[in-house]
Amino acid sequence: MIPSLHFTFYGSEKVQALKPRIARTSLHYGFVEERIKSLLNGRDSVYVYPAYPVRVSVKKIFMQARGTGYAEFRGALKTVYPRLVHYVALIPPSEFRTIILASGIELPRELYIRIGMKRMGLFKVYLREAEIRGRIEDLAWSSVPVNIYDVSLFGYTPSDVIKVMETRSKPPSKPSASIIGYIRAGGLFLVEPTIRRHQKETTIRVPLLLKLFGDKHV
Repeated sequence: MIPSLHFTFYGSEKVQALKPRIARTSLHYGFVEERIKSLLNGRDSVYVYPAYPVRVSVKKIFMQARGTGYAEFRGALKTVYPRLVHYVALIPPSEFRTIILASGIELPRELYIRIGMKRMGLFKVYLREAEIRGRIEDLAWSSVPVNIYDVSLFGYTPSDVIKVMETRSKPPSKPSASIIGYIRAGGLFLVEPTIRRHQKETTIRVPLLLKLFGDKHV
């Protein structure tokens, strides 16, 4: 289980004083950075790129959490939705893809993961080994979105970025850690799965850790 990357609480000073000490610390984005440094140093570790959608299906669901009596009183619900709400959910056959870098860890070929801490649902994940087919020395665009701060730890300095999304939480000393996007840089790698599940799957361009992987499998 990967823990939360940071703790952020808002409110008055009086409210802040009631929070645990760890909840009052500033955003530091430490967990992912530790994983990347472990990879660079050859220690057992796993790094997961931002997932990107291939096919998305959604459904609007009405969720009700209230009784049917003449009179009713109860406190706040300890769940992720209020008493009456319309919830837009991802449903099958939605499909997302990502890349996982693993060193010294044997990953299963199939597993289930939670969509998120605040999301009610699971993803079924199929893992396949991929191979590095080559390296592009000239400037080229990545064909998958990446975390801008993470790839700087990989050793890349993008010449251009197309931002896909930006989170509200910004580490004070690492503002680019909140930005996901496509980068234009030299030294991207050509990667493709050894076994294709779909005819339309193509070779992708992605920044990797050359020091760790070289011509090894991903």
